[in-house]
Amino acid sequence: STPSLTPSLPPSDLASYLFPLVDTDQFVHGICTTGISFPAAISSDPNLVYTEVPNWTNGMKMWDDRDYKAENIQGSEMCEGGIYLRPSLHKVSATSCSRFVLVALMATHCKNV
Repeated sequence: STPSLTPSLPPSDLASYLFPLVDTDQFVHGICTTGISFPAAISSDPNLVYTEVPNWTNGMKMWDDRDYKAENIQGSEMCEGGIYLRPSLHKVSATSCSRFVLVALMATHCKNV
């Protein structure tokens, strides 16, 4: 048999979150995680992709299409040192063709990583 390119993990090692559907002209967001490994986010909007940015802290770029930088990042409540999933778009819009935008987060919890 052919080996799988997708690793199989026990269900307890998987984490996921499905955000509410976006039904607005200006959905602004960012995703930061702590205590997990290998986070990834996907979107139903082909123009919205995410870049993994480790060790989240002050001065880091918040969106690919803007020059805004993070400020006052201090402590776990501000995700300091976490993994930020930087969106490619600052403002996400539901279009007339696709009334809603779907954003989902998936990650694994690996104790030895």
